[in-house]
Amino acid sequence: MKKSYYTIVSFVILACQPAVNTKPNSGTDKIEIVTEKHLAKNDSAETKYKSESTNEESSYQADLPKINADDMPEIKRDLQVDSVAGKPIRFYLENPNLVVSAKRFYNGEIYPTDDSITFDLLDSLTTNNSELSPFYKLLFDYICDISDGALSEVMGQYGLNAMQTNTELYLRPAELKSFGYICYDLSFENDLDSKLKELCALWKVNTPLDLHRKVDALIKAIQEDVIERQKDF
Repeated sequence: MKKSYYTIVSFVILACQPAVNTKPNSGTDKIEIVTEKHLAKNDSAETKYKSESTNEESSYQADLPKINADDMPEIKRDLQVDSVAGKPIRFYLENPNLVVSAKRFYNGEIYPTDDSITFDLLDSLTTNNSELSPFYKLLFDYICDISDGALSEVMGQYGLNAMQTNTELYLRPAELKSFGYICYDLSFENDLDSKLKELCALWKVNTPLDLHRKVDALIKAIQEDVIERQKDF
């Protein structure tokens, strides 16, 4: 009778113990007590993670420029080309070094406006000298064509950046879509001659000798345009 009593008591004590999970650890057994408190803590952590992920995604979406639904189809259509500088468009789009924002703009997912995303895109398009430069020029030229308002006020500086980085790509005024923006910016120069001499020297450093005449021709075209603009001041 006494033995049965102790057996029943032992069974009750074991039944009241929390569940255990035994895992091997460096040759020894580590016992983890799994209680409702642990489970509640894990649920709380998972909920917090999901909440933070949602907030990050919402923040990212909030940073995207507002898309003009009427303009986006036109932009996407106009930018669709089969090749750039003799290379198929796939060469650029599948290049691992392609800036993500450049690809998104080409695909019609970004509408250029005066915001940080557009400015970052313009920085990438005008300060990158690589095999991707012709593709970046395509995008930059298009932004020059459609920019207006506050964005147009900064395009002159980006045009100068592009000239400094990839002078050969932008040597002729007809190919320099930012020509008007550059001339507008330079029209506020107090010493235009000195500024043009500085630009001429910089651009010639970036071009072979046989292209220096084109640099001179571009500088002359800029000078004539700026002088005409200054007459209206």
